[in-house]
Amino acid sequence: MRSIVRLMLLVPVFAFAVSMQPMTALPEDGSVPTPSPQSGAGPTHEARFTIGTVDTVGGTTYDWGANGPALRMLVQTPGKGVHSLWMFSAATTGSDFPDRNMRYNFYDYSTSAWNWLDVDFMVSGINSYSTRTGYGNIELDTNGRAVITAHHSTGAGTADYAPIFARDADVGAGIFDYAYGESTALSSCEWPIIGASTNGAHQMAVIDANSQDNLLSSRSTAWGTWDAPASVPSPQPEPLFPTHNIATSKVSGSNKVCITWVATAASGYAQEPGFYRESQDAGSTWDDPVDLGFPPAFSQDPESLASFHLTSLFPLYDKQDRLHIVGNVSPYVRDTNWILPGEIWHWCASNPNTWDRIHIASPESLNAAVGYNTMICARPSLGEDDHGNLFVAWEEFDGVNVEQTTSRVRADIWYSFSEDNGATWAAGTKITDGGEVSYHSRRS
Repeated sequence: MRSIVRLMLLVPVFAFAVSMQPMTALPEDGSVPTPSPQSGAGPTHEARFTIGTVDTVGGTTYDWGANGPALRMLVQTPGKGVHSLWMFSAATTGSDFPDRNMRYNFYDYSTSAWNWLDVDFMVSGINSYSTRTGYGNIELDTNGRAVITAHHSTGAGTADYAPIFARDADVGAGIFDYAYGESTALSSCEWPIIGASTNGAHQMAVIDANSQDNLLSSRSTAWGTWDAPASVPSPQPEPLFPTHNIATSKVSGSNKVCITWVATAASGYAQEPGFYRESQDAGSTWDDPVDLGFPPAFSQDPESLASFHLTSLFPLYDKQDRLHIVGNVSPYVRDTNWILPGEIWHWCASNPNTWDRIHIASPESLNAAVGYNTMICARPSLGEDDHGNLFVAWEEFDGVNVEQTTSRVRADIWYSFSEDNGATWAAGTKITDGGEVSYHSRRS
């Protein structure tokens, strides 16, 4: 079982070192290849602690809450409260998780409490849907109500997935009405990620369920109806995996939308580029895709080229309507992608350097595998406070803290912040206390 915790963040520290590991599984003997690229150095991080307030808002037995980048699973309605979403199951046997759902909870500012809490944290929260669903995210409409998306099986064939949408009756009410993708133009689509524009339109990035190698976008201007999905990457390369993410501007009168993705190789290894595409008019028309280029990572080793990972990227429009993107990169060395060392970088076109490094993760040892579809530091997410300061949180694996039942290293949550639009960043801080628990940014 996994408890779903939400953390309110504070202050800074450091941790990094050496060594590499390829992106494929660990060798059978669990050994680590000879160290090669070296990036960063600093004091080791010894203390165990948790910074901030930790609320347990629910639980789950479903461990693959995300396959790609971090999604928006925690959003705030100003003056009303905080909405929390996660992938849920209570099943403890088998592997099909028949009760899988998108689970929801709401922290009400007026009562200073979460709406649905139980002594048994597995009972906390409520299901967003009455049918088996998964792999969605949460957004707020122009009234501050939660809009939740997921995909579900339609029973129509092999690629029988379609998006399903839930909209709350009021802020934090937990009374949902539904719209079904298969009844519009969205049959055979999966991994739907939703955003909301200031003009009331909803935006979506979604993967073609037949091929899983075609990223599509769609728009809804009236609840329950969606435009026919259109291909996002034009020209190639296609993503070949659900690496997509979406952001919409919240600046009044602005209707900017951004979709990001990483182009992964169809087979074998490759240096994987990152892209974004913007709409200036709430999804009516789209600009051409933009190649982000690669940040100047791993500069201490000339053989290491930066490569984005399927757990990148996360976009955000700030209060001044500037686009920010954070991502994690891994070293591509002699035709091989490696899972460490890892670096977290911030991109903003209005900054002098465009790319600015946030953090390096380079443990001296890696005593077990890091898990499926991840790297040593991954899934960064980005937020902004009322004063315009930027905050980034990510998951980072402890190379020596091994979970005995899974033979995988455990992860902690780290964060950093910037007071100058991302040009400089505070030293990365580990905010969880490790021990016998693993934390992941897809859930925390």
